[in-house]
Amino acid sequence: MSILPPPYAIDIGERSLKVIVLGRRSLLAKDRRTPMLLACAERTIPEGWIIRGDIHEPERLALLLKETTAHLVPRRVRSAFAVTVLPEARTYLTATHGELVDGSIDTAAIRRTLPSILPVNPDDVVMDAAVVPTAATTPTQTIAVAAAPTALVEAYAAVIIAAGLTPIALEAEATSIGRAVTAHTPDAHAAVDRTVLAIDCGATRTSAILATPATAIASITIPVSGTHLTAAIASGLDLDLLTAERVKRETNIASTATARDHDGAGVILQSALHPVLDGIASIRAFASAHLPPALQPHAIILTGGGADLSGLDIFLATHTKLPVDRFTIPLGPTETARCAHRGSSSHLATAYGLGLLGLDRAPEL
Repeated sequence: MSILPPPYAIDIGERSLKVIVLGRRSLLAKDRRTPMLLACAERTIPEGWIIRGDIHEPERLALLLKETTAHLVPRRVRSAFAVTVLPEARTYLTATHGELVDGSIDTAAIRRTLPSILPVNPDDVVMDAAVVPTAATTPTQTIAVAAAPTALVEAYAAVIIAAGLTPIALEAEATSIGRAVTAHTPDAHAAVDRTVLAIDCGATRTSAILATPATAIASITIPVSGTHLTAAIASGLDLDLLTAERVKRETNIASTATARDHDGAGVILQSALHPVLDGIASIRAFASAHLPPALQPHAIILTGGGADLSGLDIFLATHTKLPVDRFTIPLGPTETARCAHRGSSSHLATAYGLGLLGLDRAPEL
């Protein structure tokens, strides 16, 4: 018998805490392969508690998590277990090549090569590796490698434990997002080697992630954030930050010739977003150099709070020549009512990816 209810999926970011619980639908349900959202809770994390992925207030963070699960999660779906994310700012994900030994990855050999592919000390990291499936037959395999400092993993696990929960899995944020954006696309049930490029637009940074339905492959950090875009408008139009945030939300990035441009806000946003275009070009160049043709990205999926910026999809599609869509959790009316942001679920991609992992990793009782 598996855990009832399933484990919490806990997304700990620098500015927010998100906790969701996913469950399996009835075998008689028409969309039974799509998990059901049983609970969704969000809290603001005060500035300074977490800085560039490092936890500076572990006791307060643990208390906030404990209060969130105790007061914002319905009693019937409360759990003693959790899966949680490791911050994108301190984790690494890339692809390498190697031969399998008796059908398995030679993890010792991969660990020895870590310094040549990632800026880490192989003796001081937790590492995971997965074969990236492809229809092509080659003597060597493409292998996705994720790594995080051991101290970082221990710090996040300690917060989960201090909140009274048992961690059953911790994984890189890029891996969670990759799982979320590929889980319910037609590609996920048709071919294992269809790659998408997730662009996660967060409050403190943006990341670009190559992912297939089988595994995330590689990721990079892009020095653009929602905070950065707001500051650019405030500076360019001489506005206070609150007004600049409103203007940002009301401006159509793709159209700079309408009344909604707010005297040049669209031009300012387009200029501020050029590092995102550079980052996309960089990770596509990595894919071209290191991945077979079958693993080249064929579409962009937007996630994060910034995914809902008006015209961002058209702006990126115009410049990258790739189709662009926004991540959306498949929700029914009852499930939508459980979300704090009822108009959008793109900011829940990380938590949703963790929830899918939780359903797979739920230990046997």
